[in-house]
Amino acid sequence: MRKNAFSFSKISEGALFVDREREKKIIEDYIFNKQNVIVIAPRKMGKTWLLTKVAEEMKNRESVENIWIDVSKTIDAGSFASTIVKEVFNFQKISLGTESVQTILKALPKIIASRINVQMKVGSFSVGLEVKNKEEYGDIVSEALMFLNTLNKKLFIVFDEFQDITNYEPDFTGPIRYAAQHSDNVSYVFMGSKQTMMRKIFLNKDSIMFNLGAVITLNRIPEEEIRNLLTRGFALSNVSVSKGVIDKIVEVTDGYPYFTQYFAYQIVQSAAQKNKVTVKDVDAALNAIVGGDSYLFETILSKKSKTLKPILCYIAAHDSSKGIFGANLPFSNNTINYALKVLEEEEILIKEGKQYFIANPFFKVFLKEKCE
Repeated sequence: MRKNAFSFSKISEGALFVDREREKKIIEDYIFNKQNVIVIAPRKMGKTWLLTKVAEEMKNRESVENIWIDVSKTIDAGSFASTIVKEVFNFQKISLGTESVQTILKALPKIIASRINVQMKVGSFSVGLEVKNKEEYGDIVSEALMFLNTLNKKLFIVFDEFQDITNYEPDFTGPIRYAAQHSDNVSYVFMGSKQTMMRKIFLNKDSIMFNLGAVITLNRIPEEEIRNLLTRGFALSNVSVSKGVIDKIVEVTDGYPYFTQYFAYQIVQSAAQKNKVTVKDVDAALNAIVGGDSYLFETILSKKSKTLKPILCYIAAHDSSKGIFGANLPFSNNTINYALKVLEEEEILIKEGKQYFIANPFFKVFLKEKCE
């Protein structure tokens, strides 16, 4: 079997990790100085990969520990609060080493310890949360997070897909803001892929989370970095490339790290019987990917109104929304502006600065063919 150095479903390591060195250093500096950070990025833009690298390097270089809470994996307020308590309990367990469960419980605040249900098994145990009514959840979360600040440990907490917390009652934003503002020893990193919601939570001056930390937005990767990644990946896969191959991949994937890795992986696989990739191989892989996803793309397009379809076609044909308000479209500027916001909320478009782009470059290829 051929070695394929590209990776799209796992964290890329070593030479194939898209460093985002500038953003990584900025986030590390904030964490080291115990500041809070908000990372906003569309899906497949590499925010989880980036923070994973930050966590690894901060632990190895600065002995800074981390707790990672994926909000998208919680299903309701109770599940979210239980996850917080479980992670705090496990962190305290690691801190105390071989101490007994009862010793760990005694070290926790009373409001938490009195509600924890520990189920012992051979060689392990599980932690549950018992509450009388959901109004207790906010206090429990606040106490648990503030307890971490008392441990005098170098620590930061990552809340992944934080915008999903708005689905729960009671509202957890107040307790979390309090803990984030009053924790001298703990930094908070809030990540989210739904840009519109994250902006409402952290950039709306009427939001309780406004000005809670420094905001970092991850955009597409600069072309030079993408070219370097592709060159390294093909070399590590022992595949040579004809003139124009990397140009074609860069043109299609448009600076998206995930789609670049995915496309390059499929190209290497399609060249399994030879050691050289040509532009024809790239075109064949592209046709296979777009063809395989055509049903999904057709379904997305079929659900769009007569207003949204022409706007999507325009953005696909022009590679962005630049000039759309002066284009010969039968819609008012207000209608276009509203449509752009709707498509962004649906994560079909992403916004960088004042421009909108198709979030999936293979969907853009499909649209270009469909709209001709």
